[in-house]
Amino acid sequence: MSQENDHMLTMLKTAMRVLGYTNRDVERKLGLSSSYLSRLFSGLIELKFQHIIDIARAIGMEPEEMLYFAYPQPKYPPSEAAVRMRSLVGGAQPLVAQAPAPAASGSAPTQREIEEMMTKTIRKLFGELARTDR
Repeated sequence: MSQENDHMLTMLKTAMRVLGYTNRDVERKLGLSSSYLSRLFSGLIELKFQHIIDIARAIGMEPEEMLYFAYPQPKYPPSEAAVRMRSLVGGAQPLVAQAPAPAASGSAPTQREIEEMMTKTIRKLFGELARTDR
């Protein structure tokens, strides 16, 4: 199993555990046979992108949220292909709904600061949970 597959499977298992779902809960929601997720998580079944989509939605997340939890920071330095892609599309990114700005009180954190705090917290939480798995 590749390192990327192992990482994504760990993140899926961790998200399920953190959100209070058992393998059986998710199997029932998805109409899967019992032990299907155990076989997927152990590498007996090949991880497919559809698994990520289905499991994420079964636990109340969108696929892009699961991918963001698995990869919260872009690779640095970016690959040549990523640099080329950005130059070809002019750095255009899909429009993202923004949370309303907090009322100006002088001490409210910016959206970027909130995202940074959340990223650090999620990394810490997932890192600690992943280490207890081994």
